Amino acid sequence: NPNWQPGDGGELKLWTTIGDKTGAFVLIEPRMGTLVCFLSEDFWPEVLPARQTRMSITGWFRER
Repeated sequence: NPNWQPGDGGELKLWTTIGDKTGAFVLIEPRMGTLVCFLSEDFWPEVLPARQTRMSITGWFRER
């Protein structure tokens, strides 16, 4: 997202309290060149509505 500007939306919201979507969270802007890695079992992710086109790539690592 090379032309992303504050106010365009589309931020990744990560709730930092395990199993609780009412506590603390961090907002990560969808800026070009940003890599975010987290354990999905420990953090609840949410993507906020975007007012501009927002591109992302998502992948999952699994362990058996």
